[in-house]
Amino acid sequence: MRILCGRKLLLDGYWRDNATGTTVLRRVRIVYSLEDDTMSVKVLADHKRGMNEHQILRKHLVPKPQSAEMYTWRDLSPGRDINLFGRVIHIVSTDKMSGMWMARTGKAEGITFGENEEMPPELMPSLAPPRIERRKIDRTD
Repeated sequence: MRILCGRKLLLDGYWRDNATGTTVLRRVRIVYSLEDDTMSVKVLADHKRGMNEHQILRKHLVPKPQSAEMYTWRDLSPGRDINLFGRVIHIVSTDKMSGMWMARTGKAEGITFGENEEMPPELMPSLAPPRIERRKIDRTD
């Protein structure tokens, strides 16, 4: 559909990472392309834990578990969990434009979406920039 060309929905969420043996929450940004129903997922930087931003899914159609169906924008409501290849991501919120588009288009199709939730406090970005240690260079010539 030409009207959806280049349009994207932006959603924020988190997933529980159990890879290290302890549960750590990771904040993610989902970019959903309305043009071709593909998703990209990026883990956002966490300066408190020394984690850089990195991509975990690049522009991919995502199948629903135990189903031949793919996820669509209709499945991406705040308050819902989605399973992306074994990673269960909880969607917390959408940006303002995405929320307005989803509400308007969903209403026309008889779909209601949840309200934006608060991000867990441990995932809120700190206001202070990451601290960079600087060493004083002693120049004795």
